[in-house]
Amino acid sequence: MATKNVTFDIESLTLGEALAAEEASGLDLQKLMASTTHRMMLAVFVQRLRNSEQPPNWQEIASLRLLDTQSGRSEA
Repeated sequence: MATKNVTFDIESLTLGEALAAEEASGLDLQKLMASTTHRMMLAVFVQRLRNSEQPPNWQEIASLRLLDTQSGRSEA
């Protein structure tokens, strides 16, 4: 499933979403925010979490092609 047009405003991130991302990825939020790729993955994770209310699989997000996420921008 391709993910397109992902827009992410870091200021909208909730504590629960941050915790879910940390648990799914095995990384702390500081590390997730430290690189562009991690922020892109966090944006996709949060977008899917908000649409399904179920934590998405981090490995599934990691397997997305970069082009599938490029049409959206991560605002950090």
